Order: sequence, then C-alpha cells, then structure tokens
Amino acid sequence: MISSLFLILNLSFAQTKPVTEAKTLPSALLQLSATEGFSNYAILVDKKKRTLHIFERDGNLIKPTQEFPTDIGKEVGNKSKENDYRTPEGIYFFQQIKRPPEIPFALYGKMAFTTDYPNLFDRRQKKSGSGIWLHAIPDSTPLTRGSRGCVVVRNHNLDKIEKIIQLRQTPLIILDEIEFLTEAEHAARKNTVVDWVNNWKKAWQSQDTAAYLKFYTDDFSAPGFKSLKSWSKHKTRLAKNYQKIAVELETPSILRDNSELIIRMLQKYTSDKHTDYGVKTLFVVEKDKEFKILREEWTPSNPKGDLAAQSAAAGPTAETQ
Repeated sequence: MISSLFLILNLSFAQTKPVTEAKTLPSALLQLSATEGFSNYAILVDKKKRTLHIFERDGNLIKPTQEFPTDIGKEVGNKSKENDYRTPEGIYFFQQIKRPPEIPFALYGKMAFTTDYPNLFDRRQKKSGSGIWLHAIPDSTPLTRGSRGCVVVRNHNLDKIEKIIQLRQTPLIILDEIEFLTEAEHAARKNTVVDWVNNWKKAWQSQDTAAYLKFYTDDFSAPGFKSLKSWSKHKTRLAKNYQKIAVELETPSILRDNSELIIRMLQKYTSDKHTDYGVKTLFVVEKDKEFKILREEWTPSNPKGDLAAQSAAAGPTAETQ
C-alpha cells in the first residue's frame, strides 16, 4: 500500500512541469509614452516573417493589437545604398500621406506614407537612397512581387493602419526579425534605460558640466551646435548664469534597434530666469554596455506635448536652456 502511494506521488511530480513565461513583448519597443500629444501606437515590421505588427499602449503596458501580411524589397538584407532594392532596418517616423492622383494607383494603391529614411543613424553609416514608404497595392497585384525597398500591404489593410498613424509621432520600426521577450526580461531592459535617463537628468540638474558631458559621444551634435565642444561651452555658460535649474520629464517612449535607441519625452525646464515646455528627443548609441547621446533635439510644445504647428513643420530648434 505504502509503495503504491509512493508510486502515485512520483508519477504526479514527474508529470508536473514548470510554467514558462511566454515571450510576447518586443525588445525594439520598450515603452510608449503616456503623454497626451504622443502616439499610443507603434508599428513593427518583421522582414523574415513578412508581417506588420501593431502594438498599443495599454496603461503602463504594451499589447499587440493587429498584424498584417506585408511585402518588402526584392533583395534580401539591410538597405545601404540607392537602388539596391533592399528594405532598411531601423527606427523611422511617418512624414506625409500621399494619395492618387499625386501617386499612381497601379504602383502605390490608394495611399502611401512617406518616412524619414535615411535617419540620423543611417546617415552616420553613410547609407543613401530615399523614398522608403509604407504603401498599398491593388488587389490584382501579388503581395510577393517584391518592392524597391518599401513596406507594402493590401489596400483594405492600409485603411485600418491609417487610423492609428500620427504623422511625425507614430514610429515604424523595421527589423530583420522581431525579438520577443518575457514580461520580466522586457521590464529589466526598459528599467536599465529609464535609470540611465534619470541619471542624465540628475547630472544636468546638478549643473556639474563635467559629469553631464560624460553622457555624450565625442561626435555629438544638436540643432545650432555642430560639436560637443560648442555644446560644452553653451552648457558651461548657462551653469554660470543660472543659480539653479529643475528638469521634469514625462514617461518617455523608448524605441530600440540593436545598439541604436530613440528616446522621446515631454520636458519641462525651469530655472530662475527661464521656463519652457518641449519635446526632447535623444538619439542614443550603446557601446560596451554604456549608453551615449549622439544627438539631442528639442521642439517647443504645450504642457500636453502637442507640437506647435509651425515648429513641427520647421523641425527641431536650438535649445536655450
């Protein structure tokens, strides 16, 4: 009787397997900001699986909402030069929407969204080419023909995608293959970046210019500042002029492609002489497990993070802080 009981218990333990947490969150999309004027959505493209995924911010979480089959460039690999028929890999933002008769229906379907390829990281690597769009094709055209480098979906699917796109706000992250993480892994990677942003903010508020400049690459630039040297002179001068400063940052959007990150957040800056709101964008590179700011941009906004129409059209401006 006792031996039979041991046999039953042993079988029960043998059949019990540890629960493995599902890998459901993309490493390229670590966080979407809750700032009112920012996009609640991000679009990720998996080139290997030829699939376009839409993710949405749900409170403090990210959840997948829709996915669609897609076509990509005729040639395999990451775009590096004009007319190579490859789809680029990186973090991009939609700039304009085009419709027939501005574009031919037979080639682009009922609409197309232009992107900012080549972005800062692409230009740093001396990549060339232009005209990388998200567009549709007529139903009579195979979705396997291969594009000149664009991301292509069916007309009826682009109708659905259009509803979630905010120009210059909604990111299009194109990857060779999407890496999915567990919630714990995703939170750990996100928190590493958030902690780094907070340390950068603390160094800035301390007005210790030497400590602050350690967060920047040697080839750093910003609108109105072509070098780290000119940026250093500017910040040193401000540290002497302002008795104290305070920087408040809203929850940032954190987008990542391998060692390249774009971090975007609403920023409130206050000093004894100056106060403003703006959208701060950090272009960050990781090397030897250390983050550094390659470029910093600031665009005036209201406290909700809505970009001023004139500023958004003109692009980022030089910071006065």
